[in-house]
Amino acid sequence: MKIKAALVALVYLVGCKSIVPETTTVSSVMDKATKSYQALYCKGLVPPDVAAQVAVQHLEYRRTLDTAHNAAVAAKSGQEDNTKGAFIASKESASRFIDVVQLALTRKQIDELRSQLEKATLP
Repeated sequence: MKIKAALVALVYLVGCKSIVPETTTVSSVMDKATKSYQALYCKGLVPPDVAAQVAVQHLEYRRTLDTAHNAAVAAKSGQEDNTKGAFIASKESASRFIDVVQLALTRKQIDELRSQLEKATLP
């Protein structure tokens, strides 16, 4: 009887996960890109010139995301109602970061990152 109840609970939990749509964010795509790049960098597989380009572009992305955050805070307090421009800028900055890390990652990884970035609906 306990096993049956456990199976019913498991089926219920698995079923609930599929009902809730997953939201893709620019930040989640960047986290994945950064971790993939970091794994190669830590193994010493990234040339210094590529590492320098990645560092510059990642800093630019962080600045852009900070702007998007400030726009969201302003919108929440009623000072601004248009955060779309900041979102688009963060997406474009993430795309430029992916352009640079493509020098270190596989084609499959880059295609997956670009696909996820296109689906992103939040910064």
